[in-house]
Amino acid sequence: MNFLKIEAGAKAAGTGGAFSAVADDASAVWWNPAGLAQQRIKQASFMHLSWFEDINYQFASYVHPLERYGTLGVGVSYLSVGGIDSYDNNGALLGSKVAASDIAAIFSYSRNIKKVEAGASLKYLSENLADESASSIALDAGAIYRVRTGYASGIVGRQLRIALGVQNVGQGVKYLEKEDPLPQNLRLGFAQDFFGESATLSLDFNQPNDDKYYVCTGIDYRITDWVSLRGGYRYKSERPDDDVQPGFTCGMGVGNDYISVDYAFVPYGDLGLTHRIGASYRFGRTQARSVAEAKIQKHLKYARKYYNNKDYINSYREFENVLTLDPVNLEAKDYIETIKKDINEIKVDKYIALAKKHQEEDRLLEAKRLLDDVLKFFPNDPEAQKHLSRVQAAIVDQKNARADSLFEQGMEFYNQGAYSDALTLFEKTLVINPAHAKAHEYINLSSTELSKINEAKRQETLEQNRAKAAGLLKKGNSLAKSGKYDKAKSTLEEARSLDRDNAEIADTLKQVNSEIADQHYKKGLQLYSSGDLKEAVSQLEEAVKLDPDNEKISENLIKIRGQFEESEKVKAENLNREGLKEYDSGNLKKAVELWEKAATLDPENTKIKNNLNRAKEELQKKK
Repeated sequence: MNFLKIEAGAKAAGTGGAFSAVADDASAVWWNPAGLAQQRIKQASFMHLSWFEDINYQFASYVHPLERYGTLGVGVSYLSVGGIDSYDNNGALLGSKVAASDIAAIFSYSRNIKKVEAGASLKYLSENLADESASSIALDAGAIYRVRTGYASGIVGRQLRIALGVQNVGQGVKYLEKEDPLPQNLRLGFAQDFFGESATLSLDFNQPNDDKYYVCTGIDYRITDWVSLRGGYRYKSERPDDDVQPGFTCGMGVGNDYISVDYAFVPYGDLGLTHRIGASYRFGRTQARSVAEAKIQKHLKYARKYYNNKDYINSYREFENVLTLDPVNLEAKDYIETIKKDINEIKVDKYIALAKKHQEEDRLLEAKRLLDDVLKFFPNDPEAQKHLSRVQAAIVDQKNARADSLFEQGMEFYNQGAYSDALTLFEKTLVINPAHAKAHEYINLSSTELSKINEAKRQETLEQNRAKAAGLLKKGNSLAKSGKYDKAKSTLEEARSLDRDNAEIADTLKQVNSEIADQHYKKGLQLYSSGDLKEAVSQLEEAVKLDPDNEKISENLIKIRGQFEESEKVKAENLNREGLKEYDSGNLKKAVELWEKAATLDPENTKIKNNLNRAKEELQKKK
């Protein structure tokens, strides 16, 4: 069962396997089931590992919070090897292949017990090699305790997480005769956040039952809300020359509040390089609440920081963001009232200087926003009003300059005859400056030129189609004269699709259709004379489609169709009588078969329908 040593989860592997005190994603079912207790949202995760020698390893897990009753988790890991050469007891190659596979199904539960997050996992383990197999049951258990460091902000985070866990406690596994113990591991872990929770440093001490102890350490640094970089190192107390345990590892994660993708690069010396890639998806109404709460906490964090630094303007702005997300947030309301009382401590000159700096750097919208905030508190401040007017005028000038630049680019396209590109730029000019008179004028001019071009193209296409139709008409006439009416018909139909208004094409096609209709008519009469009423009707129907105004064809179709329908009714009645005989003799299946044929021939005959339905019901009862 050594496949249980393969680490699950790309995020954890990227930090060197120091994850027992972090355990903040769905892979916690493998690392430390106690980590599930901190998860408040549904999450599914998947991982693929390219292992050595074409060995594949897959891991999938799912976390389901139970609100006040803890958290459930399930996971499955699967290792597969195919195409292993097989030999006999003398070492001779047999020429056949055998396969091997390992699977672990994990069922986890975790919850908070006072100040400790505790969890346990039950594992069903199975290995298969060729025709032999072995299985076992194992237990994992873990706990995470959070120690307050006393730091509310700054470099060191608020909590130190301490984890203790044990993995794969259970009865050994027997293949044939020999029994081997499970690969148990005792783990002590630590995790601490730094730099406002932007970085997490973790450390794990591991004591396996079949090797010396080893230490894992890692860091997860979140550059932005979307991107994380990771690194780690695994140190062994005694590392022989042939040891292939990984030293340095690295990885990264990309994603948002709902979906994320993680990658880990883990080298194993001479055995080669391994790559893990995983994806996690968080969902459900709880997730939406969690995302909103995370945004609120982020705004509160910055608002408090600004307030402590007496930057009341930015603090006020962040608290307003909180109230946008949570209109009844008492903390934000209290702080806003406090800021309004303490607002006289604001040094307006500082903010005006900052606004001037923004303006010098062409960050006009930021300058305007800052001055708007200042004037919320000091609406009569003359310096702020004066500078806001300057910023607003600069914004107008900037927009007009941008509009003029776009218009000039549009004029270059217009003068080159690229009216479509010119029209796009003139329209963008009006988006920026709706009062741009020249843009209005040249939009009309460009539209007029484009209409002329499109009309010219339409006329050109029309003339080309007419010329092609004339050639097809000539070809169709030639085919008709030589008696090749079917080819003439398809040729003339193509000509008509190109030139609908050509009366000569329409007349010629009508004549050809009449000739083909006459052929169908004559063939229909021959079939009628030979007694094949069904085919006669089919031929006459085709003739009527081609020449609907021919009364002679229509009259004969009505007459022959009537005779055909009458003959079908006679056949149906004969089949009905045969069905009755079979029914009376108890052969229901044959009776149903005959009545189904009769119903096809005479669908309106209610007597046949009733007989058929009755027989089907009796046949169904017998079944």
